[in-house]
Amino acid sequence: MFRSICVPLDGSPFSERALPIARAIARKTGASIDLALVHVPYIVSYVNGVPITNDELDAERRAVDQTYLDRTRQQLAGEGLT
Repeated sequence: MFRSICVPLDGSPFSERALPIARAIARKTGASIDLALVHVPYIVSYVNGVPITNDELDAERRAVDQTYLDRTRQQLAGEGLT
């Protein structure tokens, strides 16, 4: 039936409420779970409508996002779901 389930996350408790549902479906169908998080660049300001980003702060935020996804993926793998 299902081969994979994509769970979009944003780091909030609300988004994580989808995980138990995805786990239950994956267990019943044998599907894998794919996690997705959209990285939002660290925008410092806008000049003539063009966003100006801070590369150092953006890299830090990207690392935090990746750590969150890795931790969530490890929890799923510990339950036999990936």
